[in-house]
Amino acid sequence: MIRFTYIARVTDGLMLVASIDGAQGQEEAKNNGKQIIRTLDMRSPKQCTFESDPYAFHYLLEDNICFLVHTEKSYPKRLAFLFLSELHNRFISHLHA
Repeated sequence: MIRFTYIARVTDGLMLVASIDGAQGQEEAKNNGKQIIRTLDMRSPKQCTFESDPYAFHYLLEDNICFLVHTEKSYPKRLAFLFLSELHNRFISHLHA
């Protein structure tokens, strides 16, 4: 299950989009996601997963933008990266519309 999603610039960590949810008690996870984004640069791997029981962060770097999703650890990585790839495609097409 996807818990939340962030889209941010890699160069300065500026948050461009954050998913909105009604779930409470995720502040630590959201702060951890922001910290991951702040540590990335253009030399970082294009995609990566950070696991922390019982959750995981998956990110995709494309076009100097980080697409990050927070999921349950049991959520398939393949689906997480497919979601991030689709998110990237829609985000970029929306910018160029």
